[in-house]
Amino acid sequence: MSAAEPTKAAEERPPHSQLPGFAENLILVVGIGRSGTTALHKALGHHPAIIDAPSEAPLERAIAAGHGRMITRPDKFTTYVKKQTKVPWDHVRRTYRQLIFEAAFGAPVGRPLLDRRAADRNDLDSAHRWAAKVGGISNKGLLGFGDLFADFRTIYIHRSGIDTVASRTKFHGFSSNSFRANCETWALTVKDMRTCENNSDTTVVRHADLLSRPEEMFETVFAGLGLPSDPAPAAHCRSSVTHPTQAIDESTSVEAQFNARDAAYEQWTDEEQQIFIEVCGPAMATLGYAVPFA
Repeated sequence: MSAAEPTKAAEERPPHSQLPGFAENLILVVGIGRSGTTALHKALGHHPAIIDAPSEAPLERAIAAGHGRMITRPDKFTTYVKKQTKVPWDHVRRTYRQLIFEAAFGAPVGRPLLDRRAADRNDLDSAHRWAAKVGGISNKGLLGFGDLFADFRTIYIHRSGIDTVASRTKFHGFSSNSFRANCETWALTVKDMRTCENNSDTTVVRHADLLSRPEEMFETVFAGLGLPSDPAPAAHCRSSVTHPTQAIDESTSVEAQFNARDAAYEQWTDEEQQIFIEVCGPAMATLGYAVPFA
């Protein structure tokens, strides 16, 4: 049953308690922090058929991962459903789905935020999908999301480990971590994302393409999502810098600003360069990035 065909019980509930029709169609933007996840997520929201959640909500990932762990153990799961739950399993799944949606948009069922978005955009009725951002994700999380949402897609964005680690050492959310810890987090995320990357419902994006050829990149993304192309997301990427760690020159294009920066590793000590080679070298090779100081 599609989201556009609610059950009789759903039809009897007051409108303010029902998920919107596009709630079943989730786009999940995944990738380590400082790899372009926020920029991509915000750009997607400029497509008239996509509503972007306002911020990252880790509860979404936790609920999906918990659900994924249950459904991957069929014997214990069947016993749990039969003996422990006192309501139909479809009701449990709807409740999880609603909790995930409300973790992104707020309660009840995101209505206040969606009403404000409708007033701003005047096109909420045209929304076909919604986009959320969760950072890295486990295999169990992918299974959980996939089971809960009728049409679930992921977009995995990655960035050279050199630029990602350098950005993390300057950004307030990660700068308190040691250089080695930021390297280890990037390398581990690359490893953990292999399953997602190889999933047929995943579109893989390079941060460099988001900067240098966003029009072509979004053509590929929207084709994978079954949506018509639209110029607004690429225009947003060409004109907006998200969470910058350096001063912004609004008279210069986003791509030119990134290209004008000195190579990040030139500011690293010899010891830091060796740590990076040791920890991140294999992952760099996996993603096809070169290590110029190796």
